[in-house]
Amino acid sequence: MRGKCYRKLNWNWARRKGNVWKTKRRRKLSKSKIEKAKRLWWKLRFHECVIWEIKRSKIEKEIMDAQKMQNEVLNLPMEIENLNANALNNNSCVLDSAAMRHSGDASKTDFGTQSRSKMEEQLSVRGVHGDSKPVTDHFQLKVPSAATGKDVVLTKAIDIPGTAHNLVSVGLLDDAGFTTVFKDGEGKVFDKDDNLVMYAEKINGLYRLRSKLIDQLPQAVVNYDTNSLKLAHDLLGHRSFDVVRKMLNLPKESVECLNPVCKSCLYAQMRSKKKKLEGLFRAPRYGYRLHSDTSAKLPAANAYGEQGAQRYMLTGDEFSDTLFVEFGSRKSDMKRRVVKIIDKINNERAPEKVVEHQTDGGSEFLNKTLDKQLAVRGVQPRNSAPHCQYENGWIESRMEEIQNHSRAMMFRGNAPDNDWPYAVYHAV
Repeated sequence: MRGKCYRKLNWNWARRKGNVWKTKRRRKLSKSKIEKAKRLWWKLRFHECVIWEIKRSKIEKEIMDAQKMQNEVLNLPMEIENLNANALNNNSCVLDSAAMRHSGDASKTDFGTQSRSKMEEQLSVRGVHGDSKPVTDHFQLKVPSAATGKDVVLTKAIDIPGTAHNLVSVGLLDDAGFTTVFKDGEGKVFDKDDNLVMYAEKINGLYRLRSKLIDQLPQAVVNYDTNSLKLAHDLLGHRSFDVVRKMLNLPKESVECLNPVCKSCLYAQMRSKKKKLEGLFRAPRYGYRLHSDTSAKLPAANAYGEQGAQRYMLTGDEFSDTLFVEFGSRKSDMKRRVVKIIDKINNERAPEKVVEHQTDGGSEFLNKTLDKQLAVRGVQPRNSAPHCQYENGWIESRMEEIQNHSRAMMFRGNAPDNDWPYAVYHAV
C-alpha cells in the first residue's frame, strides 16, 4: 500500500454501489443542448429586459401625466383663456395716464348706448395714426371695480366709434380725489379713505382694469377660504396642502391662515387603525358575523346555471337570520361562493362591512386561498374546534331544518332525486 497514491474523494460526484463508493463521470452536454441552454438564457434575459422597459415606460407616462396635470392647474384652461381674451378685446378698459378724457365706444354695450347723449361743444379727436375724427356724443362708461360683481360708472366719457379700448384718464381721477399707484405690473386706484376702488393688471403693455378676484381655475378664485382649499385638496388626489397652495398660486401657510385638517389623510397615515368594539357576544348589526356550512354529497343535478351540482352551501347572517344558498359540484368551489356572498353584502351595506366568518373545520373553509381573500376584505375567520359541532350550532341547526323541509317537499311532490336544488332553494 506504500506505493499507491489515493486522491481525495469528491462527495459531490460520488455514488455508492455495492457498499463501495465510486466516482461518477461527468456527463458531457451535446452541442444541441448547449445551444438550447444559451437560447433559453438569452430569451429569459430579453424577457426580463422587456418587462423592465415596459415598467419604465409606464412610470415615465405617469410622470408626464402628472406634469401635464400640474401645468393645466397652474395655467388657465384654453376655454377660459379664449374667453378672457375675447372679453379684453371686445370691451376692455385701460388705465391710461396720457388720456385727457375718459373715452370709449358706446355701441359696444347696451348701457353705453342707452346713456349716450349729445355734447354741448363739439370736439375732434386724433390718435397716433390717422386723421382726426369729430366727436359729438358722450355717454356713461362702466368700469370694473376691485369688488367682484360691482362696477364704477364714469360720466361724460367721449364716444369714439370704432375705438379698440375704453380709456380711463388718470388725470381726471386725480382731479376727483383718487390716488393711482403703478407698481410691479399692477395699477391700483384708491379713494380718500385708502379703499381700493379699481385694480389694473399689466397685460401686453397696457394696464387693463379688471376685478381683483382673478379666475385661476373654473369655479375657483384667489380669494379662498378653508372650505375651498379643502375642496381643491380632495379634487387633486389628496396632495399636501402646501403643494395645493403652490399649484393654485396661493400664499403659504401662516399663523393667520392655517391649513385645514383632512380626516381621510390622517386615517390613512395611521398604522394600527382603530376599530369599533362591537360584536363581543352577539352580532350588533346586519352583516357583522356570517355562518357557513356545506351539505353532504347529493345526486348530480343541473340547476340555477350550475352543471353537475352535488353540494350546496348555506350561509346565514346572525343578526337578521337571513339565509343564502349557493350550489357547487365540489367542496373546493365553496370558497369562491363565500367570497361572492361577502362582496355582495359589502357592496349593499357600505361603508359597513362583514367582520367575522364562523365555520366548522372543513377543508373547504380551512385553506390558504380563502384565508388570503378574507384577509384582503378585512374579515376574521372563526373556526370551531375538532369534534365540537355545537360551536357552529347556529348554522348546523338551520342546515338540519332546511334538509328536513326539502326532503318533505320532494316526498310530498314525488319529485326525482335530481330536483333537490329546487327544493332546497324553495326551503331557504
